[in-house]
Formats: sequence, C-alpha cells, structure tokens
Amino acid sequence: QAIQLFEDILQKFPEDNKTSLAYAELLQSMGKEDTAMILYQQVLTYDSTQVEPHKQLGAHYVNQAVHLHNGLDKAKGEQERQKTENSINQLLQNALPHFQFLNKAEPENTLWLEQLVMIGQYLELEGWQAYQTELEKLNE
Repeated sequence: QAIQLFEDILQKFPEDNKTSLAYAELLQSMGKEDTAMILYQQVLTYDSTQVEPHKQLGAHYVNQAVHLHNGLDKAKGEQERQKTENSINQLLQNALPHFQFLNKAEPENTLWLEQLVMIGQYLELEGWQAYQTELEKLNE
C-alpha cells in the first residue's frame, strides 16, 4: 500500500526529492537495493547537492566492489579474474565522485576521506596521497 502511494505521488511529481528519498529508503529496507539506487540517481538529476543520495550511492558501489573482491579467490581462470577486477575498478570509479562530493560537503567527516584514500590506493590514482595527508591532519 505504501509503495503504491509513493509511486502515485512520484508519477504526478517526479521532481519531489523528499518523497523520492523516503521511497528509496523504504525500498532499501525491503531489500530492493537496485530500485532504490535508481531513485537516488534520479534525485541527483533534479538536485546534485543532495547529500543523502551521494552517501547511499557511494556506499552501494563500494559495497558491491568489496563483495566482488571477496570472491576473487573463487574466480575460475585468469580471464574470469580479470573480468572481476575490471568490475571492481568500475564500481570504485563510480563511487569516487560521490565521496569527492561528500568530502567537500562535510569536510569534518573523516569517513569520506578514508573512502577516498581506499579508492585512490586501490585504483592507484594519481595524487591520492593528498587525501591521506588531509586525513592525517584531521586526525591530529
């Protein structure tokens, strides 16, 4: 019943970010992660300064990458392993702009810098050490 209500409201008012965010949270709580991520992306198309969608999308991509990384040992052959590593790299590339945004939006939150350091190290991004230096300064 709640799902139908959300869908009716969003059909009439697709740019209603508050409703989209609430609906996305409900979907996540019901295990409908992929549909929730689509809603978070939609919110960002209407207002890219919304913090919550960046948090959810960044975490989603990192969690998927970690899940794939944990299964690397089960890869059958070099080709499958390489395909999995490519998928991990793409997911982390997808997460990167969300954590960069969050780091600017909430510079006191070290979690965003920690994620940027992890992503930068894994992807061997040029200049990732700047995030590490910034993190060390905040932790002093």
